[in-house]
Amino acid sequence: MGLFNFNKTPKHNKFDYTPRYYDPEKEALDQQVQRHEDRNDPELAKDRIRSGLKNKYRGDKKFRASETKKSNIRLFVIIGVLVGLSILLMQSDGFLKIIQSFTTDG
Repeated sequence: MGLFNFNKTPKHNKFDYTPRYYDPEKEALDQQVQRHEDRNDPELAKDRIRSGLKNKYRGDKKFRASETKKSNIRLFVIIGVLVGLSILLMQSDGFLKIIQSFTTDG
C-alpha cells in the first residue's frame, strides 16, 4: 500500500551546519605563507609558479585586455597575409596553367 500514499509528504532533512566567518584575503595570505616556507620542494615551486601565472592573468584587467588586443592584431595580420598570398597565387600564370591542365585532361 506504500505505492498509493499520495497525500503523505516526506519529512525534511535536518543538517548540523554552523556557519563560520570566511576571510578570502586571510586564506590567500595563509596559502602564500605555506607555499614559501619550504623553498627546496620542487612540487611547491611548481605550484607557486602556476598560481602566480593564474593570478597575474586573472587579476590584472589591463594585462588581459592588452593580451587580447595583441592576439587580435596577430590574427588579422595572419589573415591579411594569407589573403594577399592567395590573391597573388590566383593571379599568376602558373596557377592558371595548373587549373587548365586539370580541366582539360579529364
